[in-house]
Amino acid sequence: MSDADVEFLKENNMMPHKIISRPIGNMEGDAHLKAKQLNSLFSLRQFKRATKIMFDDAPSVRGTLRKIGIAVLNPTCYN
Repeated sequence: MSDADVEFLKENNMMPHKIISRPIGNMEGDAHLKAKQLNSLFSLRQFKRATKIMFDDAPSVRGTLRKIGIAVLNPTCYN
């Protein structure tokens, strides 16, 4: 995320407690990277049994995340 992204979130009162974003220089595929980053978060006790729902427009990401137990919706169906 860029500084402009963070500024936009602040200006619109949308600052989350945690932001997970691509590390600088990381060239992993989107699906693999997102699954890896989310698995580390979801392995925490408070999230293990929680219902997990996301939106992603990439079919490869949706398929990969569904394999790790996340309900993933295509946002273009809801725009």
